Amino acid sequence: MNKEFVVSQGTYVTSDTNKYKLSLYWLVTLVVFSIFAVLKNGFLPYLSHKTDFMGMLFPILFLATSCLSAVVVQIIGSRLLKQQESDRDFIALNQGLLLALILPINTPLFIVALASALAMISYQLMKKLLHRIVFPPALIGWSVIMALYFFHLLPMIDYMNPMETGLGMPLGLIEGSNQLGTYNQLVQPYGSLLDFFIGLVPGAMGVTSILLSMITFLFLTVKGMIKWRIPVVTVGTVFLITYMIGEFSHLGIWYPLFQICSGSLVFGSLYLATYSDSSPVTVIGQILYALFLAVVIVALRYLTPLTDASLVGILIVIPFTKLFDYIGAIARFNFNKSLVVFIIVWALILFLGCFLGIHYLKQTKLGPSFRNIQTSSL
Repeated sequence: MNKEFVVSQGTYVTSDTNKYKLSLYWLVTLVVFSIFAVLKNGFLPYLSHKTDFMGMLFPILFLATSCLSAVVVQIIGSRLLKQQESDRDFIALNQGLLLALILPINTPLFIVALASALAMISYQLMKKLLHRIVFPPALIGWSVIMALYFFHLLPMIDYMNPMETGLGMPLGLIEGSNQLGTYNQLVQPYGSLLDFFIGLVPGAMGVTSILLSMITFLFLTVKGMIKWRIPVVTVGTVFLITYMIGEFSHLGIWYPLFQICSGSLVFGSLYLATYSDSSPVTVIGQILYALFLAVVIVALRYLTPLTDASLVGILIVIPFTKLFDYIGAIARFNFNKSLVVFIIVWALILFLGCFLGIHYLKQTKLGPSFRNIQTSSL
């Protein structure tokens, strides 16, 4: 007699009570990130006399525009599609805040509103037609804006607030130089690694604080509201690969720390890679998903012109969620059947670390000397 193994979505997804708690806890943590975004991009520049009073209020207007657009579309869409949305569901506010936090601070407000509206339209359509959320709605809205930038339908992306003008993005400082760079080149222009850890460096609206991300991760993990293996394995694997790359050039521990503290890697793996409806639910599936995500992110960072490929990497890996869950479901009863996939991904990790490490070592020997490297700690 054949028995079919069915993968459960987990109590925190299928239970209405726990689904409400998940949505509520996400909203609380995203509000905290929003407060950080307002302080970093509005209040601090105002105190430093880099902007005026309206400039101080702009981040608030930025966040409000995204949330208002999302809420309006949710209300209209629910009525048009005759969907019964719970009054306790904070999906629109969550996705509105999440989208705003991953956008460049200088995105025009009408584009923010458009992207937020499209994010919620995609949510309504996926729920109506597919009965599941294939991609996080905020990530779809972000993709629309990035596509507009890519096709030159918007001015050049500007992530810098008034205090950061002229600094440039950390991961873009040595773009096209074919060298890994030194501590003085990559970290010192922004202060120290402590500034990266706190989040006082250029980046998207509210994703730069590693400290805040760690506190949020612990909170959501204790409450049982996050698939904690995904961010842990993703960030840990990126650290491992970039450590291997840096070790070939004797860069020290600061280099992989710089890599994981830059861009939207930690924030993206915390909120977008773990999105309940579009990420694996089996333990093995989550681990494989995170390992491959890390490989894709590192490959995109080093082998493409993208200065921060974290969110693009998530977009690439999400379509394989069902495959990872299928492997995870089989491995639950026979782990040996998943060993081939693990061997493949670990081979990719080893190959990527060694290949890129050797490549940049050769480039360093051909170029200026990189022996005088400062290895300052946090």
